[in-house]
Amino acid sequence: MENFGGGHRADHYLKDLMDQDAKEEKISPQYMQNLLRKMGLAEVELQNFTLMDPVTKKPGDEVRGTNVFAILRAKRSSGTESVVFNAPFFPRNGSTKKNLAAIALMLAVAEYFQSMKLFCLSFYVVVYTDYNYGNMGMYIMRR
Repeated sequence: MENFGGGHRADHYLKDLMDQDAKEEKISPQYMQNLLRKMGLAEVELQNFTLMDPVTKKPGDEVRGTNVFAILRAKRSSGTESVVFNAPFFPRNGSTKKNLAAIALMLAVAEYFQSMKLFCLSFYVVVYTDYNYGNMGMYIMRR
């Protein structure tokens, strides 16, 4: 059994995210995309989505957002099984408090799994801009 010793890495990512947020007053999807690439993740993409608001269902009531995702493919299997780690920038509807600590921890966990030589699951790392609809946009993309 192996212990996760990446707490210091999560602290490092949190500091980077907080510095970027203080400098720009936001963290852009492009910044997250570049950060995931710097970590050495090869499959990193932006996914822009537009969904009709499922509550009002009125034409013109569209929700737009951007998901950032990276895939760490299983090295020792067909890749048919996967685990998805996801976190929104804002943890709940209407919140102005950013979810940077959860994103930093998710990045540290992704880095930890990337360093492992043997694993049989693929790992998806997803950061989405819209709490309510970002994961829905990801679901629609993968169907």
